[in-house]
Parts: sequence; structure tokens; C-alpha cells
Amino acid sequence: MTWTISFYVDEYGRVPVDRWLNELSPAKRELVASFVAETVEVRGPMLLETPLLKSLGSGLSELRIRGRLSGVGQEALLRVFVHFHGSRQVLILGGYDKGRDPSKRRQQLEIATARGRLREFGQH
Repeated sequence: MTWTISFYVDEYGRVPVDRWLNELSPAKRELVASFVAETVEVRGPMLLETPLLKSLGSGLSELRIRGRLSGVGQEALLRVFVHFHGSRQVLILGGYDKGRDPSKRRQQLEIATARGRLREFGQH
């Protein structure tokens, strides 16, 4: 039985993750899509037992996506923030390209944004 993926939708009906995904190169977008489809949908929170998923507390987890980009031979380092809930549901809250900006400040900003979205999601 697989996990169902959904995306955070803000109060105006926008999906911030869509904007982020559209800003990625096609190769990075494909890496995220295949990771979610082949790994997250299949294993869900069992990934916490691996280095691929880190719990950040209060229901927030960070997917750590690393891989070679097809066709360009570059290494990608991406982060996607998720929340597991309900009956086999995964909510994607946000993400960023850690390879482009590996600073601790950026990481903390992205985590704070994901936490805010999770709080808003919990109020509905």
C-alpha cells in the first residue's frame, strides 16, 4: 500500500511548492519527482530509519535528496519538507536547493517557513 502525496495550499489557493519546483532545472525537478514517487510513496515515514529522512520535531521532517542529474553529470543536493498524517498521507510543505545555498541561515529560514505552513495546515 502506498502513501498519497499532497501539497500545502495557502489561504489564497496557491501552492508554494509548485513555484519552487518550476524554478528548478528540468533535471532537478525530475530528481525530486522520481524520489517522491519511487521512495516516499513506497516507504513513507519508514525512511526515518535511513539517512534520507530526518525528523525536525513537531511533525516536520526533511527529505534529503542527493543524486546525479541525468544528462549533465552534476550532483544535486535538495531538501524537501514534509509532514506524515492521516491514513498514509504525505503533505509536501516546501523545499530548497541546498547545493545552491548551503548556508545555515538559509536552512533555518526554510525550516521556519515549513513550520509556519504546518501550523497553518493544522488549523484547518
